[in-house]
Amino acid sequence: MYRPSAALACAALASIAVAAGDPVKVGTGRELFGIFAPTFGHGAARTATTLAMDIEWNFGGWVPMTTPDKSYEVELSDNSVDVDGEYMAANGRARDHPESDFMWKGTPTDMYGWLTFEDEGIAFEYTTDAAGNVLVEEVPLAKVKPPCGLETEEEALADGAARVGESLEVHEGSYAGQDIRYLQSLPGASMVLLLDVDVFYVNKARSDAVRRYDKTHFFQNWQATAAGFSMFNLNVVTDRAVYDRTPIRNRVLACFYDQEGRSHAYPNSIGSNRCGSFNYRQRTGYGLGRTTLHEVGHQFSLRHDGDVTSSGRREYSNGLSAFRYVPIMGNFWRGNSWGSQALYQWSKGEYNGATNREDDLS
Repeated sequence: MYRPSAALACAALASIAVAAGDPVKVGTGRELFGIFAPTFGHGAARTATTLAMDIEWNFGGWVPMTTPDKSYEVELSDNSVDVDGEYMAANGRARDHPESDFMWKGTPTDMYGWLTFEDEGIAFEYTTDAAGNVLVEEVPLAKVKPPCGLETEEEALADGAARVGESLEVHEGSYAGQDIRYLQSLPGASMVLLLDVDVFYVNKARSDAVRRYDKTHFFQNWQATAAGFSMFNLNVVTDRAVYDRTPIRNRVLACFYDQEGRSHAYPNSIGSNRCGSFNYRQRTGYGLGRTTLHEVGHQFSLRHDGDVTSSGRREYSNGLSAFRYVPIMGNFWRGNSWGSQALYQWSKGEYNGATNREDDLS
């Protein structure tokens, strides 16, 4: 096991009583960057070595009872750390904590990350102040892994919010047998969003893969996602080689699962080397595409577009039926009932009762 001496900067926290909401200095960004950069990188430097970073905590002060000092070893295995000049990204988990998750990214002067313990409902967030110091504080788990209560397409059908067969107009034309492993929407764009297609294959090898899912389904997912991001300098791809050639800070990764469930995402996960959104199976390919747009929106740190009506406050706006309009970060399933007339759009809260005025396009 590799134990970097720079980890001692973290051990100083053991003597500090950390109160809820009080950020504590871990070290400078350059000190922490130095933990990873000399050991990991592209090519021959990337080995199966395990990197452990000791993070010492004193839990007295923000829980009802004083707890002895606690140490977490964050395990980072092969291919979990990428270094590109003065930018790096890492992901892993705390040893002996299978429900934990760790993400770290940035430059020596601007680093961001978190360590979560989902089974315990706690999270620690790392931010960088104006002086280049990395601070850590306890935050609600929902801040770094917000629950997404938006219903699935099946549930929307059940309550009448959607109709089978209605979908987005095609953006790239009908599926004509293209190899879904090598799709690109805007070759040469500076930023790349990878829709990880491997879940649709029994054999993970890129060659001689066995089809698990209908290829049209995933092609439509790619179409809808490409349409939603067509106003940006963003190449929506399924080709991992294109993604791997892109500078780390310009990468976005969305993963897919061949099972039912509520999709969710990690905010501010662009430029990391981890999967930032988790998209579960939907009834239609275009339904999956709208789900992908919504969850990737969270990866760009977009919040839900809700509204306030005579019935009360809603987390997800149903849009404006008179205009066949629904915000992508709202309840986009309502648009299904409007068929090809539906307008799915990024929003800045330009409708009555909007609860979120952020400009999704800025």
